[in-house]
Amino acid sequence: ITAINLSDGTQKVFNTLCSNQTVHFIDSRSTAGPDCYPITTSAIWARPGVIYDPYHDRILMATGNGNFQPANFMWGDTVFSLNPDGSGAGGSPLDSYTPDNYQYLQDADLDLGSTAPAILPPVSGKYPHLTVQGGKDGLLRLINLDQLSGQAGVGHTGGEVFSMPVPMGGQIHTQPAVWTNPTNHSTWVFVTDYTGSAGLQLSISPAGDPSLATKWTDDWGSSPLVANGVVFIARSGMITGLDATDGSVLWSDNRVGPIHWESPIIVNGKLYITDQSGNLTAYSLP
Repeated sequence: ITAINLSDGTQKVFNTLCSNQTVHFIDSRSTAGPDCYPITTSAIWARPGVIYDPYHDRILMATGNGNFQPANFMWGDTVFSLNPDGSGAGGSPLDSYTPDNYQYLQDADLDLGSTAPAILPPVSGKYPHLTVQGGKDGLLRLINLDQLSGQAGVGHTGGEVFSMPVPMGGQIHTQPAVWTNPTNHSTWVFVTDYTGSAGLQLSISPAGDPSLATKWTDDWGSSPLVANGVVFIARSGMITGLDATDGSVLWSDNRVGPIHWESPIIVNGKLYITDQSGNLTAYSLP
């Protein structure tokens, strides 16, 4: 990851492997210079890339399959945070979360970083600042933003405060969408994959522990988008608007072409979607 200071053009580099080398790598097999070869994986390849954490003034990201060796500055299958300028501390991230089964994820090509973290609004309970992280292993994890692993520092494994299989099964390749219901201020998470879509509601137990409960499921789709209490999901030949609280279909249109990674966006009160046929379709929001 490279952060550029727009005022003076200076750059700071953080490499997910060999992160103690804060330079742009070259291919040392053909040209002399800095490299982490033969280790070449652990990309930040989720669709949204890097997410800003406003509660800690940090940037947050998840990496794909790669070596996890903190002592050697390698951060495969990890969620970690940096300063907004791209810097960490002593060659390491500022904070990190890595699942206990990171080696299995790497061996089975089940990237944690197939999707980016989605930050929830502040909540009551033990963990006021949470993010939800999916992955190719089909799990949803709630992670404490105040201390990602719950173990005071980087390089630890485990520490998620809640996890569950995604209700419809399948590998998660899209960032969940987060919504606050203005009627009762409840927090919702919406997730899609090639198996289906689901709406989940956050709850806090009397002891202050968070969890997610499935409220509805629907057909598969691309990255979900929420506006005015409607969840918009696109799939090949169809874009659909679902009621955020019960998943009922409020609107649909079949004039879109094949969908692969294309996802809906909203700009200036209009809904846009591209498709594999090279079309851009726009709709007015109600």
